[in-house]
Amino acid sequence: MYGSTLKTYTISDSPTLIGGGEVQYNSIGTNIRKFRTEKKLRQEDLAERAGLSANYIGMVERGLKEPGLATIVKILNALNI
Repeated sequence: MYGSTLKTYTISDSPTLIGGGEVQYNSIGTNIRKFRTEKKLRQEDLAERAGLSANYIGMVERGLKEPGLATIVKILNALNI
């Protein structure tokens, strides 16, 4: 491999570990809100695109809900990220 070293990443199904670090759900929500507002979407618009409720999107954005990986992927796809 031309002298490079392989990096190994571990993804756990534990809600607090991804890649060996702590998941900061409030920062995930903050970033979702940032991208949503940049795209001039309401929470209701994002929720409809992602197949979720607007209430749930709001709770994720405020860090009150910890979305699973599949839900995060739905939200990111709805934001075209």
